[in-house]
Amino acid sequence: MPGVDGSGQQVTETYSGAVGDDGMPHGNIKNSSPIVSTSGATWELGAPLKCIKEAAPKEGPTVSFDPILGGLNVHITDRSGVTSQCTYDADGFTRTFRLEANSSTDLKIVPAIPKLDNWNINVTCDNGTSTQTTQFF
Repeated sequence: MPGVDGSGQQVTETYSGAVGDDGMPHGNIKNSSPIVSTSGATWELGAPLKCIKEAAPKEGPTVSFDPILGGLNVHITDRSGVTSQCTYDADGFTRTFRLEANSSTDLKIVPAIPKLDNWNINVTCDNGTSTQTTQFF
């Protein structure tokens, strides 16, 4: 920490230390002041530190397809563990649906006219997850 001592000279105070096995951080203090010495001074935090594991990003839903008469059955399964409101969008065909945590839902896309090409499919959920895929139909 930079500062100025009583004689007007620039002073730097340095804190160094480590975290012990008990979680308590502690260490030594040194400064560059010719007037005020911190020789032998120590510091310690008032409580132990706790490690907080950062949550892994939630995975987007899985999307699979089964042909049905006149269209497709879109099978969507949650992998996030969080219930959400989702939107299915395939080349302009949009549908919203609720996806319960760790469960599946089916969307019957009828009539879906085969274009004999890949459909670009996006499933986006309000829990921050999404999946992009293609399906030839």
